[in-house]
Amino acid sequence: MIKTTVFFSFSILFFFSLSSFSASPKINIKEKEFDFGGITQGDVVTHDFNFENKGDAALIIGKVIPSCGCTVGKLNKDTIQPGSKGKLEVTFNSDKFTGKQHKSLTITSNDPQNSSEQIRFTAFVKTAFEINPGYITFNSSKDSLTTLEKEITVRIINRHSAILSFIDVKPVTTELYFDKTFPFSAGIKTGDSVDIIVKPIVKSTIKNTIYGFLDVKLEFSDGRKLEKRIGTAIKKWRNEK
Repeated sequence: MIKTTVFFSFSILFFFSLSSFSASPKINIKEKEFDFGGITQGDVVTHDFNFENKGDAALIIGKVIPSCGCTVGKLNKDTIQPGSKGKLEVTFNSDKFTGKQHKSLTITSNDPQNSSEQIRFTAFVKTAFEINPGYITFNSSKDSLTTLEKEITVRIINRHSAILSFIDVKPVTTELYFDKTFPFSAGIKTGDSVDIIVKPIVKSTIKNTIYGFLDVKLEFSDGRKLEKRIGTAIKKWRNEK
């Protein structure tokens, strides 16, 4: 009876010993955060995040999932042998952003203790241009045949160090017209601006608010191409009383 008990206990210990020493991968990321610092809208910046397999079995990277379509993560290899290193090249396209940005990527792997790791980066994106106003609204008069605002001036200001060389505006509405023909060469220096006069076209009684937008495309002398969508509305008459 004593021999059986001793043998059984030894078997359990041996089993757990084998389990505790079974080979497994272990991902170790050298840095999990990076700051690109100040960049200009439209810059495409890249940084390498390095990692190592500190386990004793092959580390297999499953997916790299960015938090935003503006970010791309590219692995130099998806299988890393024990003691070997890998690299994740992260590229951030800032063309649709301004101000402080916080982005991340999630890395999944077969590390049994840490199957999901997150890396983060920040950047401060300096604006390359301004468009004022950012939304164009014409309010219907009481007769619903005219608008209170006869025209609205849209000002585009160059905030970039390069010359704003080309402007195109594509309206997705037939209820507006402009004092300029698009596209046109601009030649706007840093800090200077160009005005575009927008007027409504009222074809019939305004019974319902007419929504639309303008796609503004800009090109700079350094090859930078940027876009912005401006919302528009011709609002129906509202009796405020």
